[in-house]
Amino acid sequence: MKKKSCFLLLFVLLLSSCPRCVYAGAVFEPDNGCYTGAYMFDDTRCNADPQNFNLLAGKKQAAFLAYRGYGQPFPSDLAAKVKAAHAALQLALEPNDGLDQVQDDAYLHRFMKDAWKSGIPIFLRFASEMNGPWVAWHGNPWLYQEKWQLVWKVAREEAPNVAMVWVPAETPLSGMMDYYPGSECVDWVGMDIYYDGQYNGEADSSIWHVNPLDSLKYLYYRIPDKPFFIAEFGVAHYEKSSGRNLTARAVNEMCNFYNELPQSFHRVKAVSYFDCDSITFHSEDNDYSLSNGVILNAYKALISPSYYLSDVQGWREYKGYCLPEVRFNGHRFIPVRAYALAENLSVRWNPPNNIVLGKQSYTVNGNDLLVFHSQAWLRESLVLPVGQ
Repeated sequence: MKKKSCFLLLFVLLLSSCPRCVYAGAVFEPDNGCYTGAYMFDDTRCNADPQNFNLLAGKKQAAFLAYRGYGQPFPSDLAAKVKAAHAALQLALEPNDGLDQVQDDAYLHRFMKDAWKSGIPIFLRFASEMNGPWVAWHGNPWLYQEKWQLVWKVAREEAPNVAMVWVPAETPLSGMMDYYPGSECVDWVGMDIYYDGQYNGEADSSIWHVNPLDSLKYLYYRIPDKPFFIAEFGVAHYEKSSGRNLTARAVNEMCNFYNELPQSFHRVKAVSYFDCDSITFHSEDNDYSLSNGVILNAYKALISPSYYLSDVQGWREYKGYCLPEVRFNGHRFIPVRAYALAENLSVRWNPPNNIVLGKQSYTVNGNDLLVFHSQAWLRESLVLPVGQ
């Protein structure tokens, strides 16, 4: 049997004797509004620089989407660019060789350690679109849940700045919930939503009579206790197979989508536009890119309201690290594990009300300690000087 980390032991003890277990919002969840973000690394105008996309979009984006194959190292260089743009990273980690490659090993721990060192908020999409037969990790919901829980455990140990985002595709709905790994190990719930020129790949069927928001409703009301992240959103303005120019329809659907979120889906707290010509870069049938000036202008106008947020909330930079924080009863709290990692301190819990960080002992009460998101959170004024 492997030796458990002191953090996991701390958590088990806290569950049995903690003074207060609460829910105070998900990691990095804004009180109000919706983060705006994008995938832009195939847009040649941006030269893979998030700040160039901000100029193109006319507004700073809160998060940028990137992809990484499982087994590849954490993209530290890319994270540095995102950090320079004062944004968060939405990272899709994909086990393209199947779920069996996901193990509690040196690779996964190194990946998470490097994620922690990045010093930015990270929304980690592990093995997303799992409900679709086009991905290598589809087909065994029980194994999927097991591997998700493993990745979540290592993230909690090594990278408190990582929020785990569970993201199925909008279709198929059948069997989607079979892959849900449980609320205790999911921070955000998401969905990838696309308006294509065809429906289900059928050349004689138009998707325009189908509202993808109906798929969102399916999941939105089945998981009522999580914020939602539209991890990929794209509207096709050109279809290669038919040669159809879909610009007018695309603008209409974009307007319907962005205008509907604040009206009917208040728990959708982030949306990321897929700025990509999938015909050129992925040999697919649809162009979702912002290369069309009419589409770009529509995007700029739709994200311009203050409801669409440019900065991720619920964290502070401390000694180069990203410390999540939440407010509760007029106080701010930070994860015990995050503070200990930033200070390179050991953690020890002496029930019922004493925590030892390194050589410093803290007596805590119900106003000092929270337990939620499977973590212990300490009132930050106990450990951080005022103003830091």
